[in-house]
Amino acid sequence: MKLKNFDYLLFIIEIILYFILVNANNGKNLNECEKNEKNICIMKDNTKLSNGQRCISHNGDVFESTNNGDGSCKLMYKLDEIYEMLVYSQEKRESGEFAENIYKLFNDDKCTIPEDENKFGYLCYCENDNNCEYVKEIGYFINDKDNIYSCPKNENKCTKISSGVDCSNGELIYDTNDNTKISFCISNEGSPVLLSADNIGNYIVDHKEGNIFGSTNSEQFSLVKINQNSVVLDKSFRKYLKFIYADKITNKVLDKGICPNGSINLIELNCDEYAICTENH
Repeated sequence: MKLKNFDYLLFIIEIILYFILVNANNGKNLNECEKNEKNICIMKDNTKLSNGQRCISHNGDVFESTNNGDGSCKLMYKLDEIYEMLVYSQEKRESGEFAENIYKLFNDDKCTIPEDENKFGYLCYCENDNNCEYVKEIGYFINDKDNIYSCPKNENKCTKISSGVDCSNGELIYDTNDNTKISFCISNEGSPVLLSADNIGNYIVDHKEGNIFGSTNSEQFSLVKINQNSVVLDKSFRKYLKFIYADKITNKVLDKGICPNGSINLIELNCDEYAICTENH
């Protein structure tokens, strides 16, 4: 599961608050004051707040002059409440209750009603708890080794699954020495592909009975796109291409614009509009 760096976000907010404090008083640092029961801001030297000026109390409240000429002021910011809110949000994120950038299951494709047991439902990608988008693609979507979502062809809903340790084509496995490393098995013979930035690209997947991508026999391959946290059927790659070419050993597909140059290590494939391919003999 990948979370936004909340410490970095706090750092940015602290910088913003600093500039609010520094620039809130016409470029001068805010002077300390206290607001009395008559809503008059009294400065440390017992003078009243001047028109067009702002000041800060000992507990972090920022006040602004009402410009009535009598020192009256009004509250602008309560910095202590802002800070408490940030600390609370950070604690929620650290506990996993308020995680960002993850896949979740919902009872509707509008991503408004979470699926209580998180086992079967409409898959949504959530940047945060209030910003989720329905995932319409076919494939696997990964938060971590125990929270993977399988979205088969011809089905609107997805199922939560876990990765295993035995490689079988079309399935996901995790590294027993480092369970944050998830790999995708593209065939029974070849090495699994680690889901990482270095391996982002298109691959062909050998057929397996009951696979989620839609191949129906051993002569067919599924064309997928592997990302760092997903393996999806890629229907768009073949567009404007007569054939695609893949490495016989790694199943890696040549990028568009790269000429195969008659390499004996490549196979030539025809792919239909559903990203199901057959070798061109």
